[in-house]
Parts: sequence; C-alpha cells; structure tokens
Amino acid sequence: MSSDEIKMILERLGHIETGIRNLGARMEAVENRIERLETAFRETIPLWAAELREETKEIREEMKTMREEMQQGFRFLNKKFELVHEDVTNVRAEQRLLEKDFEDLKKKVS
Repeated sequence: MSSDEIKMILERLGHIETGIRNLGARMEAVENRIERLETAFRETIPLWAAELREETKEIREEMKTMREEMQQGFRFLNKKFELVHEDVTNVRAEQRLLEKDFEDLKKKVS
C-alpha cells in the first residue's frame, strides 16, 4: 500500500470518527430531551389526576341530582297512575250499577 492510499484511508477513518462523534452528540441531545419530557410527564400526572377527580366528583353530583329528579318524577307518575286506576275503577262500578238499573227497567217494562 502506498502512503497516498494510507493517507486516504486515515482521512476516511477520520471522517467516520467525526461522524460517530456527531451521532453520539445527537444521541445525547435526544436522550436529554427524552429525560426532560419524562420529567414533565411525571409532573403533569398529579395535575391530571386531580383534574379527573374533580371532574368525577362533578359527574357524580350531576348524577345524584338527576337520580333525585327522576325519583320525584316517578313518584308523581305513580300518584297519577293511582288516580287513573281509582277513576277507572269508579267508572266501571258506576257502569255496572247503570247496567243493573237498565236491566231492572227492562224487566219492569216487559
């Protein structure tokens, strides 16, 4: 191998070494960014957890209110159904009395 070829190989090795150093520096920068992101993520978890707890509390309160309103509505409907049942029962009783009176009248007429 000639000295020119050796110089060329050493020069290429130098470029490769420089490229590897640059890659190492870039990898280190990426790792630093990842560490910062992980730290930020760990710091935001408690904030999100608190937000979710608050939101869950609000949803539960809304559900409790809705449940109470529904129970009141069902009690109101139950009363209405009781009144309708009572009215229907009274109408049927009166109808039977009228039918009996009508039958008695028919017997008297015939």
